[in-house]
Amino acid sequence: MPRAFLLALTLVSVLVAGCSKEMKQNRFQKLADQHFQAGRYDKAEIEYLRVLNLDRQNKHAVGRLAEIYYDQGRLPQAMAFLQEARKIDPANFALRAKLGTLYVSARLHKKARQEALYVLAKKPASAQALLVLVDAVNSANELAETRQQLEKLKPQIENTASFHLARAALALRQKDTNTALTALQQAAAIDPKSGAVQGALGQYYLRHNDSAKAEQHLKAAAENAPPRSPWRLQYIDFKLAAGDHAFAKRALEEITAQAPDLIPAWIRLAKLAQLEKRPEDFAKIIQKVLLRDHSNYEALVLDAQHRLAAGETAKAVAELERLVQYYPKLAPAHYELALGHLRNNDLNKAIASLNQAVAFDPDLPEPTLLLAELNLRKNDPAAAIITLNRFLKNQPQIPQAYLLLAAAHRLRNDLPESVAVYRRLIERFPQNPQPQVLLGLACREQKQTNEARLCFEKALQLNPDYLPAVEQLVLLEVEQQQIPQATARAQALVEKLPQAPEPLLLLAGIYKTQTNFA
Repeated sequence: MPRAFLLALTLVSVLVAGCSKEMKQNRFQKLADQHFQAGRYDKAEIEYLRVLNLDRQNKHAVGRLAEIYYDQGRLPQAMAFLQEARKIDPANFALRAKLGTLYVSARLHKKARQEALYVLAKKPASAQALLVLVDAVNSANELAETRQQLEKLKPQIENTASFHLARAALALRQKDTNTALTALQQAAAIDPKSGAVQGALGQYYLRHNDSAKAEQHLKAAAENAPPRSPWRLQYIDFKLAAGDHAFAKRALEEITAQAPDLIPAWIRLAKLAQLEKRPEDFAKIIQKVLLRDHSNYEALVLDAQHRLAAGETAKAVAELERLVQYYPKLAPAHYELALGHLRNNDLNKAIASLNQAVAFDPDLPEPTLLLAELNLRKNDPAAAIITLNRFLKNQPQIPQAYLLLAAAHRLRNDLPESVAVYRRLIERFPQNPQPQVLLGLACREQKQTNEARLCFEKALQLNPDYLPAVEQLVLLEVEQQQIPQATARAQALVEKLPQAPEPLLLLAGIYKTQTNFA
């Protein structure tokens, strides 16, 4: 039985005394249900815990507490009670879908996928389980399997908005924006008033830099939504990003007045106080959150970041060490601690924390890339190569990993292997001019001037204004004393980009070279 679950029960054990066990249980449960239905979650929590103190296998109380903690954003407690509900009430599909959502947020993709498939086998139209299935995708094979699973479910649920929302989410994972938009429009045709549908449309347009349409749909999702609805918070996030702090503050204060136990709303108020440089308000809000949920991940990270910015490095590191104690197997927690150690100029401890993060989640980009970078800084390219090769097997879509891998081989003076990595990068990202230039530079080092020129010219075909490619071609032409060609190339770029200083500097360099020749 999870430790958090047992701890919650002991907190109320002293409150139970007097009349018969069954009478107490019925009274506590009836009162708890009344509070729950009225949205008085704090009071409902106390009564449900009293029920569990009398009957630890009470499915109703465990399930309701799981819902309360989930809705409040108290995720460790929610995880503990959802896992307990899974044991004692495995047929509660709504709770199992919620558990799958938390597994995704904790990057436990395999467990999330298992929960989603279990629920969909019984309830194929479960909107939450469908999205968990898509969000849990963590490899190309799982992407193909999920596409097949949706096709298998299609005859049963193709007339539901949730099916098309899942199709849209999967299409976006594949960067197929046209299919995604079509699926979202189909979902809207089925259920135009759905907050999930309007929210997904808003996110789609936001991703495509259409702020007007994004706001239209996000606002529609938020309107008339209950205080704890994610759609209200989603619209507030949009307004915050747009710089409308006054609206965000007003809306968040309205939500916290209606639902004072909603931790995600308080977290956003803390972030707003941080943005507006109100340190006293920030400290009060963080304290309020931690009094309610002492292990809240976001609050601890925000507080540590605030302390780092204020120069309180030792206190920040201590707080991040506490974070890792609460979340010992969560890779992002170890990554945050590594950042703290770096700010404290402790490279060895930073690398140790990053190794922990990569051990728990080898597919998480941030710790893997930073670990490779730090190993290169320590002149340990072999360690970087091992880490990056393992990472690229499952995450071949991250360009920075290839760049670091090539740099590691160069540090070992293995230029042919570095060239091979650049060619892999070009194959993976054929429209990106940067790897063409990098390959050209490597060819120049190998005295392969003609091949280098072809690489630089290919980069310009992809992006005629890509300055590094122009610069390298000019250097080649100057080196070969083709001064008129170099001058014409640089002059053309000056005329095309008259406000940019780089083309002028390039042209000045050519003139200086001519003077030196003279």
